[in-house]
Amino acid sequence: MRQIRLRAAGWDSVLAGYATSFMERLLGIRAKDVEAVLLDTSSVHTIGMSGPIELVALDDELKVVETRTVGPNRVVWVRSARHILELPAGSMVPGISQQLELVDA
Repeated sequence: MRQIRLRAAGWDSVLAGYATSFMERLLGIRAKDVEAVLLDTSSVHTIGMSGPIELVALDDELKVVETRTVGPNRVVWVRSARHILELPAGSMVPGISQQLELVDA
């Protein structure tokens, strides 16, 4: 999984894996050695997970359109999202309308 770093004003940067293959997308945050995962999708599932995760839905310019905590065995679709950032439960998440940017990992 390719490593990227995301940051926003007033939010600590996060080192994330950028999921490109089918297996990387399927595993999402369950992949080893990542603290977050960025997916090019508007929907995700938490089927088979043992606990909740934080989701940050982003538009095509990486602006936050929605955040939520999602419990296990759920399917989530955010119509306005083009990307989803998965973070561990309890992680600080950027606020709605905040602009994220990619920086060198």
